[in-house]
Amino acid sequence: MKALQVISLSKTYENGNSFAEVLDNINLSIHPKEFVSIIGSSGSGKTTLLNIISGLESPTLGKVFINETDFWELDDEERTKFRLKNIGFIFQNYNLIPVISVLENIILPAKLDRRKIDINEVLEIAKILGIDDKLYQMPNLLSGGQQQRVAIARTLYTRPAIVLADEPTGNLDSKSSDNVIKLMKNMSEKFGQTMIIVTHDDKVAKVADRVIQIEDGKIVNDGK
Repeated sequence: MKALQVISLSKTYENGNSFAEVLDNINLSIHPKEFVSIIGSSGSGKTTLLNIISGLESPTLGKVFINETDFWELDDEERTKFRLKNIGFIFQNYNLIPVISVLENIILPAKLDRRKIDINEVLEIAKILGIDDKLYQMPNLLSGGQQQRVAIARTLYTRPAIVLADEPTGNLDSKSSDNVIKLMKNMSEKFGQTMIIVTHDDKVAKVADRVIQIEDGKIVNDGK
């Protein structure tokens, strides 16, 4: 079984009488537990691809299968429920809620999915990520690297089959960037999750199982 399969995927934006083709007939398969880096120049289409896989944008043409489920054939409600259980997204700007604690930020998606909260599991993940002493602080009191670890913990606690990350080290200094990359690699191995990371960071490519390169909306190297 494939964790992700993208078939003949295209995305075209319309602006008045003009059209911009951002993705052009993308075909891609990723296996469970793979740690994959997607690279490409600015405007190559890599973030758009990630957004379509995650459900943030819809495709113009093509199919996205996640664990053999035809993702874009689901209706809006079904897609939202499926995404909560199967897809985690780590944003470059963290997307933490400033008025609730670190702990509450971590467990929020699970609460929205009406899951029973296992505080011991939260503590285990927080300890691995080095933020177990920050759980009752507010996010704005943390450094950028610590906030990124909170965002990672929030995603990992939902235990999604696929973790998607858009430039997770883009706002971090070199040392924090190195630490976050190593932690995500370790988390992938520990929890057996498939990780797909869009990045400009060459260090991510060095630890990835596979590097996929996109240029002008096409895959020019799928890393196989």
